Amino acid sequence: CRWIGRFEQEWRHQSDGAFNLMYRKDVKLHLCGQVRAKDANVAQALRDRFGGKLCKGTAKRPGPLFGVSGDVWAALAVAVTWAETKELQ
Repeated sequence: CRWIGRFEQEWRHQSDGAFNLMYRKDVKLHLCGQVRAKDANVAQALRDRFGGKLCKGTAKRPGPLFGVSGDVWAALAVAVTWAETKELQ
């Protein structure tokens, strides 16, 4: 909670000051269609968008989401939501 203010302060200092806040419920609603979705539902929605079962691939034939794990799913969810909704604003 305290860090978001520091990030915002530094962002305003380093750039033109424009930024968007992305709330968790908005990400879940955009990707899953409901705010009660869990992290596993969000990850599955991302897998579906990027090719289903083949999205991760293997080491020899990596897919677009090869190596994505842990908190990277949440970061990818925010990025996809922002990219798909920024045009609507």
